[in-house]
Amino acid sequence: MATISDVNTRIRTMLAASPITVRYPNETAVLSDQPEAFTVPVLHPAFSDIASFGGGRGANRYRRRHMLELIVMVPVGQGLEIALTYAEQLAAIFRSQRPTDDISFFDAHVDPEFTIDSDNGNYWRLSALCNLTFDQIG
Repeated sequence: MATISDVNTRIRTMLAASPITVRYPNETAVLSDQPEAFTVPVLHPAFSDIASFGGGRGANRYRRRHMLELIVMVPVGQGLEIALTYAEQLAAIFRSQRPTDDISFFDAHVDPEFTIDSDNGNYWRLSALCNLTFDQIG
């Protein structure tokens, strides 16, 4: 059965194919002197349902649903088209993938909201969104 740690590990493995730099929350990174596009994966929890009853208390299968948001940050001046291209490439990495028996990625799409998102106005933000589930026994 999968855990949040397993899901995060799988996300990291799959993002090795990212067309742009991946920055993970709570990790230090050396920033370039030149503005460059990057993505930040954020796992948003949704809810959990019982998927099957097992052999009594503590042996039921629960299906947890989450939303993976791949935040794409693009320097102002690079344009919407490059941001859309990066977001679609990231969505395609996860769309309709089942990397293990317990982890499934379903629809993945580009969120059409494109906003300025930095204190100094240097970056535009766009997101790719992917629904996923994983199973746990408990």
